[in-house]
Amino acid sequence: MQRFALTLGLLGVTILWGGTFVAVQDSVRGYSVLSFLALRFALAALALTPFAWRGIGRREVRTGVACGLFLALGMLLQTEGLRSTTATSSGFITGTYVVFAPLVAWLALGERAKRRIWAAVALSVAGLALIAGGHPGELRIGDVLTLFAAICFGVQIALLSRYSSDGSSAGITLVQVVVCVAVFAPAMLFEHAAVLPPRAPIWGAIALTGVGATAFGFWMQTFAQQRIPAGRAAVIMAIEPVWAAITGHLFAGDRLTPVQWAGAVLMLLSVVVAEALPYARLPRRKERAPTVARGQEVHG
Repeated sequence: MQRFALTLGLLGVTILWGGTFVAVQDSVRGYSVLSFLALRFALAALALTPFAWRGIGRREVRTGVACGLFLALGMLLQTEGLRSTTATSSGFITGTYVVFAPLVAWLALGERAKRRIWAAVALSVAGLALIAGGHPGELRIGDVLTLFAAICFGVQIALLSRYSSDGSSAGITLVQVVVCVAVFAPAMLFEHAAVLPPRAPIWGAIALTGVGATAFGFWMQTFAQQRIPAGRAAVIMAIEPVWAAITGHLFAGDRLTPVQWAGAVLMLLSVVVAEALPYARLPRRKERAPTVARGQEVHG
């Protein structure tokens, strides 16, 4: 019963994450990206502080600052990218962070990259080309920014997987969120835009992403992944882009051509190959939770 409840909780968070692409896109079309992110992470920090501040020590600060800088850059690129691409494309491209994480671990940290990772890379590259309509030169600037965002998330995840095992997950998460606030808040002062949102729906999106997708989402993900089989958790998280596509279709009018849908399927398969298949083959009693989630206390 507990496993079922945790599965539902993780599924709910995944659906929430997928649904926020449209909400964020609608908000930043008429509001400053930096101001939106500063308010989102400030709200998340306020929500996390009462539960997480006691777990912050030197290790949490060192790990959280390093990872938080890549999280901040990734969030900035992803959110800016939503201004010039669809929520559906952004969701599928962002999902490839689970492909980049082991690549970064191999290139920067000396960890071995298995053959399945190279297969996942090939699938994701092919998928990205098809999303561009079969012509890479037709990629929108938003797609390119989102791809670099996925790389940043991959770096963040690789660092978390390597250095966070002996630290407080809640403490590291709070430090990352505070780092994001420290990056976005001063930067937004240099923009020629209103600091406070001009419309109620933008405040709603900030509350949804700050409290729901970031504070609660990050906590629920870590809590669930510590208690359910890795294969199940990985498959549930891999369908986040699907929910982004569904909400993009229903609420943002996103329409992909058959060729682009084929690319989206390839990108989703790259996530499954990189993250879910290895754990699906393990005996149930030996399965362990993967440490590969965006923003985790390592992900929202």
